[in-house]
Order: sequence, then structure tokens, then C-alpha cells
Amino acid sequence: MNYKLNIDRHNIDIVLGQTIEQNKFGEHLEASGNNLLFGDSWDHAYLDNAQIKKLADVSVGGHPTSDSSLASFFGRVNYNFNEKYMLQATVRTDGSSNFAKGHRWGIFPSASAGWVVTNEEFMESVKGIMDFFKIRASWDRTETATSPTSNT
Repeated sequence: MNYKLNIDRHNIDIVLGQTIEQNKFGEHLEASGNNLLFGDSWDHAYLDNAQIKKLADVSVGGHPTSDSSLASFFGRVNYNFNEKYMLQATVRTDGSSNFAKGHRWGIFPSASAGWVVTNEEFMESVKGIMDFFKIRASWDRTETATSPTSNT
């Protein structure tokens, strides 16, 4: 789901979503080729249509797969004021059978802030020299908990 709200110079964009995946044991095989006869058209995206002139024009790979499941829930809020000052906050929670037992769920937050310096009035004199200059800082957490939760 996506919701956008614009009030005067305040812009807010909210995204909420969910994904669910289930993979069964089997094998994964992929192949790709360059220099397609019909350009980048997906209608003719077959390996047979690649003009293979050298070995580097084709890539083939594969690997065995095992049963796994993944469920994710995520939300993101973007805010900007007058295309100058920006804030973003994201939270994602993933439950995966690939995570260690007792640690099947993880919460992965992130945040960032930005300032488009070239949109400030005091930067008007350098517009011909510098078209875009933005300062951005961000933080995120990507690891899961290290100890299982006790239910005693």
C-alpha cells in the first residue's frame, strides 16, 4: 500500500507491504547471453537469440536449493520539506526458516536524513558550477538477535 500527502511544501510518502516466499527442494539453473538479435525486447529474450561471438557473451550457473520459507512485513515513511530537507524511516521484520532456531524473526530498522544544499538561496551564485549537492547520513541494523528469548 502506498499513501502520498502533499501540503504546501511538506511531502509525505508512506509505504506498507508484505511478502511471503516458499521454496521447495530442487535445483536452480540460470543462463544469460549478450548481444541479442532483437535488442532488449523481452518478447524475444531467449538464449537462442544471443549472438554468441565469444565465451564471455554467455553465462550459465546453477545450484541446489532446499526447502525454505520467508515472511516479511515492512513500512517506510519519507518526508521532505520543500525538496531541501529529507527524512526517511524504514522498519522491516523478516521471519525465515534459514535463520537459526530460536532466532527465526529479525527486526531491521533504518533511518536517514538529507539536505539538498544546492536548493538553498545562498547557493544561487554557484548554480553554473555545481548543479546538485546533497549531504546525507544514514543508519541501519542488519543483524538478528544473538541470544534466544527465554520463555521461563
